[in-house]
Amino acid sequence: MVSLSDFLFFSVHVCDGFVFSVVFCYTCYTTAMASLYSRARSPYWWIAFYDATGKRRCESTGKRLDSVKETREARQLRASKEVAEMNAPASERSTHDLGKWVQPWITSRFAQQANTLESYTLTWNHLKGFLDLKSIRAAEQIRREHCYEYLEHRQRKVCRNTAIHDLVVLRLILNEAVKRGWITQNPAAKLGLKKDTPKLKPEITAQEAAIIEENLRNLPERMQIAWKIAWAQGCRLAETALPLSDVDLKKGLITFTQKGNRRHTTRLHPDLTPLFRKLKREKKTRTWEFSRNASRDWARVFKSLGLPHLTFHSTRVTVITKMARSGKVNEQQAMRFIGHASEQVHLIYQRLKTSDLDSCLEALGAPSLKGKPKKP
Repeated sequence: MVSLSDFLFFSVHVCDGFVFSVVFCYTCYTTAMASLYSRARSPYWWIAFYDATGKRRCESTGKRLDSVKETREARQLRASKEVAEMNAPASERSTHDLGKWVQPWITSRFAQQANTLESYTLTWNHLKGFLDLKSIRAAEQIRREHCYEYLEHRQRKVCRNTAIHDLVVLRLILNEAVKRGWITQNPAAKLGLKKDTPKLKPEITAQEAAIIEENLRNLPERMQIAWKIAWAQGCRLAETALPLSDVDLKKGLITFTQKGNRRHTTRLHPDLTPLFRKLKREKKTRTWEFSRNASRDWARVFKSLGLPHLTFHSTRVTVITKMARSGKVNEQQAMRFIGHASEQVHLIYQRLKTSDLDSCLEALGAPSLKGKPKKP
């Protein structure tokens, strides 16, 4: 029996005047109760809860999001799951166990950012694998030296920058543990780690583009679509997987969901109009379904074509460089088209050569160099 002094607070869940549940949180533990959430492209409410064995589960309720009646029923189902969790042994409810609370927190925290959610979930799987090797189950057990050990462990399979990014995710997780009062300091904060300077992604030459275009028909449709959109718009790989509702053919506009869930609307390249019309005729809702393996798949394609130095992001570099080289697009226009908010970031993408500077000499009074043979 728990006395009133053991309660921290209680909350009442109400919908349309009906009380569905009363949730109590004890000082002896803090539990991530059953919760409802929505998933991209699913018309139903989903529920996350701990089953009788203490295992975290996520499943569809079969109750529609757009129905008031079914939403009420979904909340009643969640309330019943909460009661079951409250009656479970305390050892099964303890959320100090990283394996029980971290993934639900990531799911809740980044529910509206599908790409980030997928990325952080994958990162957490790598972190958890290492923590399991160290028999670490709670945030209280993590020490600063474990972060450096993870860096060395992870670099056996990935580059240093990726390993450091994993530790950034760990820092966010442990910040949450601090907020919940389980630890007083974050051992993953201020590690003093510096990333390696990333290699500059090259511009795709006309000859290289011809090789890719020639072999494009042999690639899966999703890759053909991604290439065509990025080659015309200069967007990132993940941004090419967009809802067709974000394409306005009448106004000639396209809207990309960029990093940080930022929405960016720009002009639609006319060459893409046939592609989007075809996809809409086929009753597609999205151009293609993005996955974290997409970048790796492209790396394999470039390698098979004898172009291992290229990455898919080289399409973005190429589009920005083309605009700069043309002399017809000023920097502000290029930034607006591509969706760069920072001039510093925008400049990183330009790959102008000395031969692209002839117009500078002409502007300074030098005779036109066009048509003159260049010295070998």
